[in-house]
Order: sequence, then C-alpha cells, then structure tokens
Amino acid sequence: MSRVLEVQQSLIDKRPDVVQELVDGIARSRLWLNNSKQHRENATDFVGRSYYNQKSALLRWSLTKPLDRVMCTSLEPRRADFDEVRYLMIETGVLDRRISFDDYADTRFSDGAMIQTAWRYEAGEGRAQ
Repeated sequence: MSRVLEVQQSLIDKRPDVVQELVDGIARSRLWLNNSKQHRENATDFVGRSYYNQKSALLRWSLTKPLDRVMCTSLEPRRADFDEVRYLMIETGVLDRRISFDDYADTRFSDGAMIQTAWRYEAGEGRAQ
C-alpha cells in the first residue's frame, strides 16, 4: 500500500471542494502517466530537475524499465490492504488498539476522482488541461 494522502480533518470539514480538486489532480496525473512511455519520460525530466535534484536518467529508468514495473493504479483505498497493515502495526506494537477503516479513510474523494480523465498535456505546452 503506497498511495496514502493524508489531509487534516479541519480542511476536509471546511473545504471538501479543495480536497476533491487535489485528489482529482492526482488521479488525472496518474492517468496521464499511464498513457505513454513518452509521458513518463517527460515527467522524469521535469521532476528530476525541479524537485529531486537528480539526474532524470535514473528516474526514467525506474519508471520505464520495464514499463509496467511501476504502475499508477486506482486511488481507491483498499480495505484488505488497510486490514493487513493494521494487523502488522498491532502485532509489532505500533498500535495498541484496532482502528476502523471507516474511521481512518474517507473514500468519497477517491470515489469522486474515478470519473476523471487524463490531463491533456504535451511537453513544452504552457499548461495542462
């Protein structure tokens, strides 16, 4: 389970529209990355240069060799994954009690993101749509 977005409850309560916009953007980026090898290569160039200060060749290799090694899948939290992690956390003493999936995860945002489409963007364009 590697797709966790943590948001303060106060923001969810006060601005659920902003949280939905954030999740929608992540969903659209996921779809865009999965569209083509070229999109992944373009993303690694930008991210390597602008965020990670790494050579993009390493990032490009990790996202494209093979192309399906790193997949950007659905954003929907999976109850079974949560249950497994919770069990391991209790077993190792990280948690001292059982936490309910419904108390931990708010799926309305991932549910809303399911209708999204990939960004329309090609390298060199000024803005994604």
